Amino acid sequence: MSSYGLRALSDKASAQAVAGVTAWAWADHHGFHINQNFPTGHVPTGWVWGWGDGVWVRWRTDAYAPAIGAELRRLERMQPPYERATVEVAQPADGLPSAVTERRFLKMVPGELDAALVREQPLTLVRVYSPAQLTFYALDGLAVT
Repeated sequence: MSSYGLRALSDKASAQAVAGVTAWAWADHHGFHINQNFPTGHVPTGWVWGWGDGVWVRWRTDAYAPAIGAELRRLERMQPPYERATVEVAQPADGLPSAVTERRFLKMVPGELDAALVREQPLTLVRVYSPAQLTFYALDGLAVT
């Protein structure tokens, strides 16, 4: 049986060093990005989300404060640096709607994924209740290149 482990991320253990992340999502002045590469420039919204098979990342970056975040990972055996997490996973089969239902509210960055494709993807939410209250997001069905 799998369990979930949570660990804090910071400048000493950064989000881009998390193994197994296959997609990163963030927004900037050009639109919404979903890419297999972590953003290299400034992210004005301050949030970057990552996911892969059994791993989720949330990363807060701020020009005036240290970057912080968290990694949630499905584990067969709990081991440091992870702390056992109590989670609830809400998936498309649970009746969760697609990520964006209102067409005018999603502008994808030109040259990346098409907005219609993203709009149709079901959103997976992973809610962590302890040791901290956090929410992670993933659009698992996207083939990010």
